[in-house]
Amino acid sequence: MDLSFAASYPEALIVRCNGVYSLLACATLTGVFGANACLAGGDGVIVQALGDRLVIGAGDDSPGGQQLGQRVIGDVLPSIGLDDNPSFFSFSPAPAGFETLPATEFVSWDFLPITIDGVTSNLFHWDAIGAVDFAPAGGESLSLFDFTLTTLATVDGAAAAAPGEFLGVVNQVGEGDAGFGLHAHNFWSLQGEGGDPQVLGSGAAPTPGIYLTAMRLRLDGFIPSAPFFVALGTSGTPASAIDNAAVPWVEPRVDDLILQGDYNFDGEVDAADYQLWRAQFGETAPQPVDIGEADGNRDGRIDAADYTVWRDNLPTAPAPAEAIAAPEPVGVAVALAAIGILALGRRTGCRGG
Repeated sequence: MDLSFAASYPEALIVRCNGVYSLLACATLTGVFGANACLAGGDGVIVQALGDRLVIGAGDDSPGGQQLGQRVIGDVLPSIGLDDNPSFFSFSPAPAGFETLPATEFVSWDFLPITIDGVTSNLFHWDAIGAVDFAPAGGESLSLFDFTLTTLATVDGAAAAAPGEFLGVVNQVGEGDAGFGLHAHNFWSLQGEGGDPQVLGSGAAPTPGIYLTAMRLRLDGFIPSAPFFVALGTSGTPASAIDNAAVPWVEPRVDDLILQGDYNFDGEVDAADYQLWRAQFGETAPQPVDIGEADGNRDGRIDAADYTVWRDNLPTAPAPAEAIAAPEPVGVAVALAAIGILALGRRTGCRGG
C-alpha cells in the first residue's frame, strides 16, 4: 500500500483534488471543510482497549464529551455527499477504566450486514418521515476512504460483509495531536445509483433520508470491537430525525441487528454456516469477513461455543447436541436434517401444524 499521503491530510486532499475528484475544485473542498478540516474536531467513534478487547464509544474530542459503550453514531452529510465526520479517535492516556492502544499499530475496519424484519443488507435507508422504517438502499452506495485517501471500501445494499481498510496508525506517546493515540478524519462518500465514489457529482442524487450501516474495528492482538452503527443523513435531513428517532431506534437493537449464527453473512442461518464453523474450528478471530467468521459469541476463539450459537439460531430448532470439542455427528446430522426439511417446505409451499 502506498503510504505517501499519511503524513498530512491537507496535502493529501490537494493531491486528490488535482486527480480523482475532478468534478469539484480544490477551492470548493477547502470552503466546505476548512483549511484544516482533516484535523478538526467533531462527533465520532472512540476506540480504546479493555484487556484483550477493543471497546467502542461515541462523542467528541472535547473534555468530558466521551461515552464509551455507546454503539450508535449519527451525523448529517453536506450537500456534496462527502464528509470527514464521523471521525475515529482514541485517547492517550485513556479514560479511567480503559487502556491506551499500542503505538505504531494500524487500526482497521470492516462493514457488516444488518438484518431488519428478516431482510439482510449492508446499507439501509429511511426517508426520515414518520415512524422509523428502514429498508435496503435502492441503488445508493456508501464508501469510506482509508487514511491515505487512496483506497476505499463500499457498501451498496448487498447481503454481504465488506472488508475495510486502514483507518490510521496509533501515534507514539508524545507524537501527533496532544492527547490522542488515534485521530483519523477519513472521508465518507454517499453516491446515488450509478455513481462513482471517487468522482464527486457522478450518478443520480441519493434518495433523501438517513442511511444506516454497521461496522467493527480491528487491531492486531485484540478481539475486534462489538458491531456499531453509523446513521448518516443527507443534506437537509433534520438533525432531530437522527438524534431523536433513528439513533434511539437502533440503540436497543444493537445486539439483534447482526444476525446471530450467520457466519458467512448472507442473511441465512443454514448448513453453509455450519460448514464455515467446521472449517474455522480452532482458529482465532478476526477472520476475513469476505470469507466469513464463525466467532458467534465474539470471544476471539472459534470453538464449540460457536457451534451452539449457530444451532440455537437455526430457523427451526434441532435436537440439542451435547457439549462438544469438535463437530458432534448426531447433533449435526439432526441440525442439517432440520434445515433440509425447512428448505423443502419453503419450495413446495408446505405448512406444518
